[in-house]
Amino acid sequence: MNLHEGFRRRIRIESDPNNLIGRRVIITDVETGEEIANVLKAVITLDAREYNGVELTYAETDSEGKIIIRDDDIVRKTLRLNFPEVAVTAEENW
Repeated sequence: MNLHEGFRRRIRIESDPNNLIGRRVIITDVETGEEIANVLKAVITLDAREYNGVELTYAETDSEGKIIIRDDDIVRKTLRLNFPEVAVTAEENW
């Protein structure tokens, strides 16, 4: 499944705690369980006094699901979703 500007459902963001590399992060639609394939970046805001949210940068796709490229660069869009499910693992790195 690909993210698009009309998407308004909840998502789940998780990764394997043994492999925290960005490309191993999985973002899925909570309702369908389908993985969302075209996300390029996710910025998560967790604020104890406000609502939680995620700002997703994604590659725009055409009607066939192919990534749109203009001037040799991916066409990027941004979407904000509230109340994502987040499985967070953090490591102490010094």
